[in-house]
Amino acid sequence: MRVLIFTLCLLFLGPLPPARADLTVGWKAYNAGEYQKARDLFEAAGGTEGYAAACRTGLVLGGFFENGETQVHTLHRALDDCKAAIELDGDQLDARISYAVGLGFEGKRLKKVKYAKASRRKLEDLIVVSGDYGILHAALGGWHTTVYEAGFFARLALGAKRDIARQQFEKAVTLAPNDIGVRFEFIKYLAYGNGDEHKEALAEIQKVATLPAHDAFDQYMIGKTKAIGAMIEAKDESGLQDALEAATPFASIRDHKNLPAYPLETD
Repeated sequence: MRVLIFTLCLLFLGPLPPARADLTVGWKAYNAGEYQKARDLFEAAGGTEGYAAACRTGLVLGGFFENGETQVHTLHRALDDCKAAIELDGDQLDARISYAVGLGFEGKRLKKVKYAKASRRKLEDLIVVSGDYGILHAALGGWHTTVYEAGFFARLALGAKRDIARQQFEKAVTLAPNDIGVRFEFIKYLAYGNGDEHKEALAEIQKVATLPAHDAFDQYMIGKTKAIGAMIEAKDESGLQDALEAATPFASIRDHKNLPAYPLETD
């Protein structure tokens, strides 16, 4: 399954875990790109693994394949699913990462600093105890990238730094060199950078093209990296920004600030 990240970035990363028998049909639907069906099947299966998978699937579905108010409702439903998984098992790492990432998207929608801060804090807390998990480092790298690219005041308020993002991505790639999702986020970071980083991005895009695609979402991410690479090679700055926007989860969610906020815990 591919877990998401703050874009605020979005990481939908990592290899699929072994499926329980009652989750197999859900994974088949997910692998085929039938994300609504997969989410519903995971929720029906329940349990820690079922709810965690439903949360991650919801982030993929709402992040990349829905528009309008529907994506907000899908995000909130995903957060509920992650909370259900965490309540059953507080050590469920993927659910905790997805929950942190989801809060970041809600902060993006509402333009509220407290959500972004909660997202970063939860990711940093997880790194303390799970520092060997490449997906987690990529998620934090994505947080710094997205907030940094949001502009000076966002950087000032939240302390986002490109050098920290780079460190996190390099750690992530070292720990998970064959993970398409990890490299997908690193490519976006590089594409936001300068000419030398654009050359690195092209090398990363070539690397991603050689990695095996395990499911429909892997194939989707590969396609997005190729679009980014084409704009870099064409030296089309406007086209590159459009390609990066298309590779950003919940890209238009900020247009729906009027909907009720997802409750933010005070822990």
